[in-house]
Amino acid sequence: AQQRLQATLGQLQRDPHDAGSAGALRELASRAGDFAEGISALNARVDEMGRGDAGLRAQLEAAAATLEASVEASARPVVIAQLQKMRREESLLLLTGDAAHTDRASEQKLPFDLSLAQARLDAETQEALRRQMEAYQGALLAYTAARIGLDVEAQSLAETAAQIGPGLQALQQAQTRALAAARERQAARASTMGVVFAFTLLLVAVVLIATLLLVLRAVRQPIRDTLRFAEDIADDRLDTVLTIHNPHDEIGQLAARLRHMQQRLRERIEAERAVARDNTRARQALDSAQTGVMVLDGEGRIGFLNQALLTELQLTHADWSGQPAAALHPAFASLLPRLQRGQRASREIEHAGVRYQLVITPIVEHDQLLGAAVEWRSRALETTVENEVAALVDAAARGELHGRIAVEDKQGFVKTLALSINHLLDTFQSNLSGLQGLLSALSQGDLRVRMQGDFHGVFARLRDDANATVMQLTDIVARIQQASVAINHAAGEIVAGNHDLSDRTERQAAHLEETASSMEELAATVRQNADSAQQANQLAIRAAEVAARGGESVAQVVTTMADIALSSRRIGEITGVIDGIAFQTNILALNAAVEAARAGEQGRSFAVVASEVRLLAQRSADAARQIKHLIEASVERVDAGTRQVDSAGATMGEIVGSVQRVTSIMASISAASQQQTAGIEQVSQTLLQMDGSTQQNAALVEEASASARALDRQASLLGEAVDAFVMTAPPCARVRATA
Repeated sequence: AQQRLQATLGQLQRDPHDAGSAGALRELASRAGDFAEGISALNARVDEMGRGDAGLRAQLEAAAATLEASVEASARPVVIAQLQKMRREESLLLLTGDAAHTDRASEQKLPFDLSLAQARLDAETQEALRRQMEAYQGALLAYTAARIGLDVEAQSLAETAAQIGPGLQALQQAQTRALAAARERQAARASTMGVVFAFTLLLVAVVLIATLLLVLRAVRQPIRDTLRFAEDIADDRLDTVLTIHNPHDEIGQLAARLRHMQQRLRERIEAERAVARDNTRARQALDSAQTGVMVLDGEGRIGFLNQALLTELQLTHADWSGQPAAALHPAFASLLPRLQRGQRASREIEHAGVRYQLVITPIVEHDQLLGAAVEWRSRALETTVENEVAALVDAAARGELHGRIAVEDKQGFVKTLALSINHLLDTFQSNLSGLQGLLSALSQGDLRVRMQGDFHGVFARLRDDANATVMQLTDIVARIQQASVAINHAAGEIVAGNHDLSDRTERQAAHLEETASSMEELAATVRQNADSAQQANQLAIRAAEVAARGGESVAQVVTTMADIALSSRRIGEITGVIDGIAFQTNILALNAAVEAARAGEQGRSFAVVASEVRLLAQRSADAARQIKHLIEASVERVDAGTRQVDSAGATMGEIVGSVQRVTSIMASISAASQQQTAGIEQVSQTLLQMDGSTQQNAALVEEASASARALDRQASLLGEAVDAFVMTAPPCARVRATA
């Protein structure tokens, strides 16, 4: 704004003015210059105070932050309190700009120094805090001085601005007078110019009217011809001929363009009619097609559905023309991106319970997608055949081979496929019936039957394997018959041998039973001796344990007496310390009494207190000495008791050693008795085991005899079972295939 004011004043000074206006302009320019200098000085003061990190305010805040961090690190509440008072005055200075707050902040420096001297900090820390305080005070005074200078500059600038106002008013009055004089001169000139302008305007109007009449006469007829020609084109009359009067003017050029447009329209209409005829033929061909066809535009909307598709889907062309193809079936939503890329797509869908094969072919002209042709190929017949084949295969998997596919309503490949499947099932049923007859004969024990017939592939291998199985089974049954005869003979011999073995085993069991009874009586006697030795050993062990516990008790008493002696010595040391403290207290009380005497009347009460403290210190010293004498006597008695307990501990140690030797001897006797008892019991157990084994052998012999008799019976039954098989194969016993 200042620069614009100076530029405006300079422009006014360069323009011609009367003497009054020129003087007012010079006076106003001089005061505006003074105002600009004041603004510059004020900006310099503002920059000096607070713009950026180098400003006085930033320096003040940095010095205050450094000092505050150091004071808080010293952890001296008195010093921190003095600094907080100074920071409070600093905040008020920043808010109000009153220099009195700087004076009050400076007054807090002396209490700060006194608090710092009493804070018991090391000399280096105190010196650092004093330097930081000096830096803070310097920054505060510099900011205050700059703030006062800023106020002075602002006041001077306000006075200069107040002086500019009257100069502007004087300049405005001079300009108003000059404008009035210029307006009068302009009015006189305007009156003269008005007369000249009216005459000139009349002359120009006459010339224009004459020229216009000539132009109208020259262009009216060509324009009328051109207008009629354009109306004929608008009415589709393209055989009208237009005469061009002047091919070099604008109307002639317009007529030539219209005639050229007529020719282009005639050619385009002929081409469109040819395309329409082609489209009509294509539409009729699509309507007569047996396969459903749908045409889409470039955005995937339905443009055409032929009659076969409308009939198949039971739709109407009016309802679906212009609708999105995705509304007819969701599969089009995923196929349209490929169509947009100009790619051919194919997808099998299901619509209204019928499966269709969609074949989408894009329609492209000059690399631009115009739409797509969608062919709906019905899969109803294939679906029906698939269902029939699936049902037939499922029945065959369950073993039902009597089902067949009906071929009366089938044609072409589908009929050939149905006939092939039926022939396959007939072959399966014929071949499996031969195997069924063979297995039926085997279930009745007839081993003479064989499969014969014209089999191929896996059925031939099945026939050969079945016949080989029957022959192998026949051989096995023959060997079983021979083995059953041998088993019958061997079973008779086993029964006789088992009877003799049973008699000898019973006699041996009786002798072992008598021997086991004698060993049982001997084991009872030895066991009683071992129990007595064990009881004696237990008593010796208990005596050793009692002696050991007595030794441990004596050792604990010795340890306790040693601890008591050590504690007594420590108590004596503590009473010595108490005596020393009482002595020092007495000396301090004496010094306090001397100082109180020097103070005269003011120290009399303090002297009384010092004398009382001295008496208490003397009593404490006497009591400490008495306690010390008592503890020394107690320590002597504890030492005597310790020596007696040590003697008792040595005696208990000898007793414990003797008891342990007795315990060792009794343990050896008890162990020998236990070993003797164990040996006799092992012999007894061995005899009992031999008796048990003999009894078990007798039982096993009985079981073997019973098993031999059972084996004889089973061999007889096996012979009867094998006799049920018929193994002589007459020539007529054959199973043939029915196919």
